Amino acid sequence: EDLVEIYEMRLLLETAAVERAAEHLDPKVLAELLRGAEQLLSDASESASWIRRTLDFDVDFHDALAAAGGNRRLREEIAKYRLLVRAFCRMTADAKTLLAALKEHLAVLKALQGRNPAIACQAMARHIQNRLDAVLEKLYPEIL
Repeated sequence: EDLVEIYEMRLLLETAAVERAAEHLDPKVLAELLRGAEQLLSDASESASWIRRTLDFDVDFHDALAAAGGNRRLREEIAKYRLLVRAFCRMTADAKTLLAALKEHLAVLKALQGRNPAIACQAMARHIQNRLDAVLEKLYPEIL
């Protein structure tokens, strides 16, 4: 129950941040995130190095979008909830789930590139729900 509520809070906070980011994200930051995601996709493997780089990108991606909205308190709250789920991310991280998350990140970034806040919010909501489902599937397969 706590895990689900944590992800629900992430969904509320991070979709709000993405909506703000659609208007305020620096094009250079967006270009850097797009390059990073595309590079990781082209380098995809099951190596420990790729998994570590992808987990690092995940942190950078979420923080950059939280920062882009210009609301310090929103960014701080997102950071708190991201810290709570970081252990779950690392416990359940494998190449398959990270590749799926990376593709979801790219969908958010493409929507932001198109300056479409509604599509970006939907993509972020799908991403967070999919990550919750992946964590639940790995940690609590009996409930799914």
